Amino acid sequence: MVSSARIDVGTSGEINGVVRADSLHVAGLVKADVWCQNLVVLAGGEVHGLLQCNELVVESGGQFFGERKAYEKNELGVELPEITHVPKDDLLE
Repeated sequence: MVSSARIDVGTSGEINGVVRADSLHVAGLVKADVWCQNLVVLAGGEVHGLLQCNELVVESGGQFFGERKAYEKNELGVELPEITHVPKDDLLE
């Protein structure tokens, strides 16, 4: 799990697992369940997984694959709920 006020994933960066942040900016690859206030997927960036956020921006050339739900602000300061979502890639292994 990654937890921070703001996380920037560069063009060669990759995160797998669970991400919790106020803001997430992705130019690389994120395969994770994400809880955040806002997510920006930059050109060339990819996000795969379950997303709970208030604001989602996908720039031209960026991609989001998954499911999006409304973000509850109070969830950021408490324990993460149990993850029941399993990425399809994990099911094939």
